[in-house]
Amino acid sequence: MFFKKKRETLLYIWLSLACKPGTTTFARLLKWKDYRGPESVYEASDEELDRLLGKSSSASEALKNKELGQAERILNYCEAMNIKIIAYGQKDYPSSFAAIRRPPVLLYCKGELPCTPCMKVGVIGARAMTAYGKKHAFTIASALASAGVWIVSGMARGIDAVASAGALYAKGNTVVFLGCGIDHVYPPEHRLLSQAIEHAGAVVSEYPPGHAGDKYCFPVRNRLISAFSDCVFVVEGDSSSGSLITADAAVTQGKPIFALPGSVDSVTSEAPRILLKRGAHVADCADDILSALSEEYPAELMVKVLEHKEPSVSMIDSVLDAYGIMKEPPLLHRDFDETTTITRASYKTRKRPQEWRTESKESKESKESDSFKSESTEGEPPIKLAEPMHSVYLSMPKDKEVGFDTLCELLPSVDGKSLTTALSRLCVLGLVDSLSGERYKKK
Repeated sequence: MFFKKKRETLLYIWLSLACKPGTTTFARLLKWKDYRGPESVYEASDEELDRLLGKSSSASEALKNKELGQAERILNYCEAMNIKIIAYGQKDYPSSFAAIRRPPVLLYCKGELPCTPCMKVGVIGARAMTAYGKKHAFTIASALASAGVWIVSGMARGIDAVASAGALYAKGNTVVFLGCGIDHVYPPEHRLLSQAIEHAGAVVSEYPPGHAGDKYCFPVRNRLISAFSDCVFVVEGDSSSGSLITADAAVTQGKPIFALPGSVDSVTSEAPRILLKRGAHVADCADDILSALSEEYPAELMVKVLEHKEPSVSMIDSVLDAYGIMKEPPLLHRDFDETTTITRASYKTRKRPQEWRTESKESKESKESDSFKSESTEGEPPIKLAEPMHSVYLSMPKDKEVGFDTLCELLPSVDGKSLTTALSRLCVLGLVDSLSGERYKKK
């Protein structure tokens, strides 16, 4: 039974690599009359795949490749790093995902998803938030979390991170969905926040470990935020905000939308204003959301009590500091205060200053490293590696196979478990090949 389960997980990983996130390939396979799980797709003939997905289509060609090496490396890495793999149809797979048009094949998860029915609210908004948006996102998220609501976000800079921090402040629960691999913290300054979320909820991704993510991954990720949530609350954003993508997905999925009203002259209130004109519910406190979703929600009393304990601005900033979340977002500098209205003219000049560009120098270097674009020096790995991966890589001879026992002798300071983890990680990164008989070879 154990080996059968492991084989099924391996094939689900293979299937997820072939069915790219955000595409309809997996949904089309689910409608196939002969679909009985990943094994049936793996055993399907080339002709069957061509008939189902189109002759010589990219999806069909990907599924014709029966190589399981990458899937095995990912499975070994997840087992070594205690990353859960939740596949379609399994008990922990969110039922709401199965109902959407583009369901994920599987999820990589650190932490625990809610195991009992509960209310879940997606809190999203601008990366370039205002002090007004920061205060209300934190306050409302913490109030909801204290009432037993799970806060859902994308852990992006700005409103998303503030909402999750608010949930943690209230000793509540939060789930974040990433637009990159589960092993890649983005933005990197949210590492402490990510670690805290693992212990008070879950960090989830449909992208495999080693996937650095790009600008196209985040809109794809947004459909999971809305699908997992019972409703979506948009705090701030301009008229081109990605929050509107999430809101549109939520409407398609039949979820109610809430929006924080703001100044009509403020560009950061454009997205909420658009949604309010379309019929979204007004929400400027937690009670607005709770009462709209359920008039008899038992935690309303807790929210009313929390209203008398609303966190101060200094308390909010201290919590954000503790999790490495910036207090002063890129849109707001010292000449802006909480009462300042952000106009379109000022927004254009201040929206993306050099040090806060989406593709900053640091993030660009990180992205290039994860894409293996940098040139390696003699003997050095092509990307920067943490210990003990760096030592393991340097100890391996070039163009020669080396056994696990030999590596143990070469690295007496590295215990067997750490060595196994390092080798699995190097295999996932594509720097080392895993061969039969516990032998490895540097690429």
